[in-house]
Amino acid sequence: MSAIEELTGRIKAEKGKKLTQILTDEEILKPGKFADKIASDLELKKKFKTAQLRKVFDKVKEIERAIERGEDYKSKILELYPKLAYSTGRGLMPKNFFKLLTLLLEKAEKNKEDAKMVVKLITAIVAYSKLYGDRG
Repeated sequence: MSAIEELTGRIKAEKGKKLTQILTDEEILKPGKFADKIASDLELKKKFKTAQLRKVFDKVKEIERAIERGEDYKSKILELYPKLAYSTGRGLMPKNFFKLLTLLLEKAEKNKEDAKMVVKLITAIVAYSKLYGDRG
């Protein structure tokens, strides 16, 4: 089972809980944990180019800035859904990664702390993806 599928399953199994109740920073950020494993999975499949990951990351940073300013971050999350769907539909993003991101964003919509955790996770995936090589 890939790290993407493992994390997706874990979140689904804990459906009623907040993301911050399901995962710790340590579980997502440390080497060998979820962000690292997901970046490695994406590199092994070579189906997800860095440019696509950067587009997601840029939008996630907008969410982070909105949270920091006390602005409506939920509208930024809503704007990300169609971008993810478009990338997946064009075959630029693996479907299992799309499903994970959608699940994470649904949690982030409901809770500011969960939104912050999603920002941390995606930021870490981008960082670890550099470790595994620039995919263009």
